[in-house]
Amino acid sequence: MSSASETIIVRILGIDREKFSFTIEPYTTLRDFVTSTDFLRVTTRNPNKLVFFVNGEGAQDDLLLVSGDVVTFDTVNEKALITPRDVIKKMRRLVGLQFDRHGASHDHWRTRDGRRVDFPRQAGDLKIGTLKSIIRQSGLEMSVDEFLAA
Repeated sequence: MSSASETIIVRILGIDREKFSFTIEPYTTLRDFVTSTDFLRVTTRNPNKLVFFVNGEGAQDDLLLVSGDVVTFDTVNEKALITPRDVIKKMRRLVGLQFDRHGASHDHWRTRDGRRVDFPRQAGDLKIGTLKSIIRQSGLEMSVDEFLAA
């Protein structure tokens, strides 16, 4: 068993710019770290669909993490694993969403307080950026992960 002096801190700057700190063993590979239960507890993202950077540089799976490393990640067209229909169901519960009108390629909805929220008319899962925009339009103060868990 390693002593406390052999552990290091790795900071993660996530998709929603949330910051997390982790204590890991020295010389842990990036792949081992991002598939660890500690990392998976704080994100609903699939590590296989993320692009990782260590100290601002693109990183490979076999990179060894050392003390002071800052790991950031991006989603690059990752889907949020939720359809517009499911988002509308959640939004009805959270912000009292009501249908307003059809647009050319989007449907326009209104919240209880009159904010307009636009939904693309598509069958597949939403991209992360689209879901962030919908959350912002609705006036909710939560991250994508918090919304998906709500």
